[in-house]
Amino acid sequence: MKIAGKWSMKFPAHLWIREVGVTTSVSQQWEKMREIKSVSLNRPAAIATQTETGEFDGIYLPYNYVAQMDIDGKPLYVTASARMRLAFPLGVLQNAMNMGMEWNYQKNLGEGQVFDVTRPISESLSTRPRRFKDIPGLQPFALYAEEVLNLPVNRHKLAFTAGIRLQSLLGLDTEYKMQGKIYPDLRLDLQWNLPVSNGWNVAFSGGLGWISRMPTTAQLYPDFKYVDLIQLNYYHTNPDYRRINMMTYKWDHTNYQLEPARNMKWEVRADVSYKGNRLSITYFRERMNNAFDDVTYYKSLAYKLYDPASIDGSALTAPPQLSQLTYANEYNLDVYSTLGNVMKVRKEGVEFQFASKRIESLKTRVTMYGAWIKTIYNSDSPQYKASSILLDNKQLKYVGLYNGDNGTESQAFNTNFMFDTYIPRLGLTFSTSAQCTWYTNRRNLWNNGVPVSYIDQSGETHPFREEDKNNIQLQHLVEKYSATYFERTTVPFYMDINLKASKRIGKYLNLAFYVNRLLGIYPDYTLRGVLQRRTSESPYFGMEMNLTF
Repeated sequence: MKIAGKWSMKFPAHLWIREVGVTTSVSQQWEKMREIKSVSLNRPAAIATQTETGEFDGIYLPYNYVAQMDIDGKPLYVTASARMRLAFPLGVLQNAMNMGMEWNYQKNLGEGQVFDVTRPISESLSTRPRRFKDIPGLQPFALYAEEVLNLPVNRHKLAFTAGIRLQSLLGLDTEYKMQGKIYPDLRLDLQWNLPVSNGWNVAFSGGLGWISRMPTTAQLYPDFKYVDLIQLNYYHTNPDYRRINMMTYKWDHTNYQLEPARNMKWEVRADVSYKGNRLSITYFRERMNNAFDDVTYYKSLAYKLYDPASIDGSALTAPPQLSQLTYANEYNLDVYSTLGNVMKVRKEGVEFQFASKRIESLKTRVTMYGAWIKTIYNSDSPQYKASSILLDNKQLKYVGLYNGDNGTESQAFNTNFMFDTYIPRLGLTFSTSAQCTWYTNRRNLWNNGVPVSYIDQSGETHPFREEDKNNIQLQHLVEKYSATYFERTTVPFYMDINLKASKRIGKYLNLAFYVNRLLGIYPDYTLRGVLQRRTSESPYFGMEMNLTF
């Protein structure tokens, strides 16, 4: 359900204020998804149901049961915006300005995941139910202003655009670094149109701008982290004597230092038109130094490991009492992650587009567009990593700290060709497109895999020395890579052909039939001496009907 309103007022052309307007809307949706699953276990499985830190007994799941999970969502969206258009003519200089504000409110009023915690949809499910309505709403707010100057110089035309956008997130708790802060985004554009000559129209332009990408609700308000450590797992043949005891840890792993990811982009562009044919080419570069990615941290979690051998099963009349059992104090040293501004992104590329005039003899227009893009992701933020190696059936007692010099580089070159044929007499339009990917490649950026230091279970940090590579435990902190791990992997040309036919019926109805991946061309290729056979995905088709009044 959506309710929207719009009001605007226009003023005479001789006034400096030309138009003001206000737009508001309220949208409410109701979404419900239900999953019913028959769960069959082939071994005893236990789960924790507690929602706070402490020692609790868990429960054993039956070998067969039916689980049900409902996901109840009621997203609410409220928007309000106001704008003003101004003009200040100054002789031959044409001046226009746009100003305004935007406010949004996004909140889910649903119950979220609803399920019986004693009959989970999966025995490995470690989360607890969390209501969507308990998550605070998001309130992005922005003020903006844009100035456009047009200056004719002889037969040339110069256009300069400068804009600024001030963004903020309202309603944040004072713990957040973003609370009360305003993030300015600036944009500058310059366009030069050459005089039209013999049907040629040539323009050059360039731009520079910044954009702040705000965190999402899920990134600002992640769920609590739960870790359940088994202290005693005593599975007796008599269900009345069984006991599963756990130490549960719960903590908030929200990163209150999170800020918007800020991207800087500049581009230059050439645009050439001649008698209905048009070609444009754009080269761009983007730089982002604080993109979102995982920040790692470690925790040493203490728990008791009870000895099942201290239980006299023949003398039991009830589940074993923990106070009568012997135990050892143990520590679970592990690595966890939260979201942070630690990723660097470098992107550059060339985008191009060509559109021909309609070829009258064939009633066809040809359009070609594509891009070459190179992207580098890397992070220099230190990373904690735990080894998955088990020694004597026990977790490794150390966590390594590594220089964050890992990342990837990828490239892709693709073009799309579209042939659009229109037959007015029949009211038919045929569109054939060929989506060509000429190549894609990817490589991992080099790193030596050796930690700079390591942490023991007490939390003390030690430098990682050369001789530690031979230590029976510490040697497993050195990451091993295959001989080809850092080599570039290239996938060569492949192509999909799509077809769409549409028919106009009367004044109001348009019918269309389409087939995607009607034909796929995926040649075999050799990668590091091994033949790679490829097959295209199955084609799929459908129909569309549009009714307009």
